[in-house]
Amino acid sequence: MFEIGKSYTIYEIDGEGLGFHSATVLDWQPPLLKVSHPNGGYAVHNTASQYFHRAELNERVEQGKFDVESLLA
Repeated sequence: MFEIGKSYTIYEIDGEGLGFHSATVLDWQPPLLKVSHPNGGYAVHNTASQYFHRAELNERVEQGKFDVESLLA
């Protein structure tokens, strides 16, 4: 499901609702997902937890380019 080295947006439910951050996958041992933490270091997410909502691959970042016209549309 997750590819090491790829960037994902991680969505989790916290005390204030749905939060998210972008991170790069460091390791994937289901159901544990180890990612780089936006503030440095790393974080481990339990993808089977009721607080883990979803993760989306950051495809534009992975492609290394942006389609400016689609961003402006």
